[in-house]
Amino acid sequence: MRIPRVHHPELQIARNDRLQLSLAEAQHVRAVLRCGVGDAVRVFDGDGGVADGQIAEISRRDVFVEVGRITKWAFPSELKVTLAVAAPKGPRQSVLVEKCTELGVWGIWPVVFERSVVKPGSGVIEKWRRTAIESCKQCGRDWTPRIAETVDFESAASKFGEFSQVFVAHKDTAFSMLSELSASEDGVHGNILVWIGPEGGMTDNELGMLQEAGGVGVRLGAHVLRIETAAIATASILCSGRVK
Repeated sequence: MRIPRVHHPELQIARNDRLQLSLAEAQHVRAVLRCGVGDAVRVFDGDGGVADGQIAEISRRDVFVEVGRITKWAFPSELKVTLAVAAPKGPRQSVLVEKCTELGVWGIWPVVFERSVVKPGSGVIEKWRRTAIESCKQCGRDWTPRIAETVDFESAASKFGEFSQVFVAHKDTAFSMLSELSASEDGVHGNILVWIGPEGGMTDNELGMLQEAGGVGVRLGAHVLRIETAAIATASILCSGRVK
């Protein structure tokens, strides 16, 4: 039987090997997992820290977990993929975050482009982070993706220097992402940034800025993709083990 997973961001500083879960996690343990005192759980902190434990106490409000030895796992890939992406509408945001978490992206930056329709506030970003945690529980991932606060295009573009390679998803370019990867003698590794614009497309000014800064234009497929589809396709291609 699969051991239920619970999240606690301060696992590494557990006092007396005992943790009090957040209200959201406690509610999940009681109402969804229906755990009782003595039941086994696996606690992860989202930064590679994992510990086996068991439910020590349950009240109407709180849940306490006793944990054993903490194991620290390295991020499972030498490739760290960050998506600089326009936010899609409504529930499609959750689809993007959930699936890209499952596929293994390192980070997600919600970026406001000139043609962006959605500009997520801090409350929405917090929901994205909670979705990522829930997805990590389901898929067994020990590292939660780094989901940034919403940032404007210029601020995101100023961070090119933090990455070993930058791709710009653009349907009119002559090169597909797979062809670019195949042509690379050394493979793709390190920190990779991929730009995915709004459904109205990036403006010529935005594309020009990214290309002048060294961004490589790539197609993700033969058709125009929705934002979340483009993000999932990118994560699938880069995080699938095809690259070194």
